[in-house]
Amino acid sequence: MVYTYTARDETGKIINDAIEAKNTREAMEKLRQRKLIVTKISEGKHVSVSKKKAALFGGGKIKSDDVIVFSRQLATMIDSGLPLVHSLDILSRQATPAFGDILGQIKEEVEVGGQPLSIALTKHPTIFSGLFTNMVKAGEISGTLDSSLNQLASYMESSGAITKKIKSAMIYPVLIGTMAMGIGLALLLFVVPMFAGIYSEFGGTLPLPTRVLI
Repeated sequence: MVYTYTARDETGKIINDAIEAKNTREAMEKLRQRKLIVTKISEGKHVSVSKKKAALFGGGKIKSDDVIVFSRQLATMIDSGLPLVHSLDILSRQATPAFGDILGQIKEEVEVGGQPLSIALTKHPTIFSGLFTNMVKAGEISGTLDSSLNQLASYMESSGAITKKIKSAMIYPVLIGTMAMGIGLALLLFVVPMFAGIYSEFGGTLPLPTRVLI
């Protein structure tokens, strides 16, 4: 459920935004953990800025390349010693509108919900496969999350390259077959009737197979 709210932060700045929670109590607790003083909260529909941008600029589709770049960048940040939440926050701002919205939700699950990254990723199965989340979980357990993310990126790049080669290999015979059919149709419609006219002028008779085609 989505709750819209008005609150003040530690500097006194007024914030109007929305938050997802099971009930009002959970929403208030999440906002309290963000150190916000809530002045108004109510149930309501909320369309985030990122979703509006996605609708306007066609950024609604998340590609495998987006996930590959995310994996590489997150691995680099973790290897550099940046905290996970901070890294997710940076990447959510740099990503495409639709993917940035997803990363923002993952960041909230990790920061506010206290969930491991692997669990937060499982809530988006259409973007992060079972293999992806299991590899991340293994990296969390072994303390080699950056290495796991780099391995995942390499695997996805290899899989993508193989898929492109297969598609290219399938396109070529289809193209040749289409051209052959076009040439055959042109012969039947234009060339064969022309020869039929020539034969009739000289009093000749076309072979039976040719007459059947005509």
